[in-house]
Amino acid sequence: MIFITTTDVDTILGIGWATEDKKAAAVNQANVWLSTKNFCSGITPTIDDAIKQAGANLALLSSQNLLYVT
Repeated sequence: MIFITTTDVDTILGIGWATEDKKAAAVNQANVWLSTKNFCSGITPTIDDAIKQAGANLALLSSQNLLYVT
């Protein structure tokens, strides 16, 4: 499921949150991370703003190679 897009993250964090070459992979990793959680019980066309904010923060961490650090 797609929770956040690059455009969403650019809007939330500003276009300088990551270099262009890192954005797509970072957003993909954020979506994968969010997909492992049980935020949705069914298909809904609208993603809550709090989840988009969380996704933006996850994408930022991913762009800095900090999302899957143990």
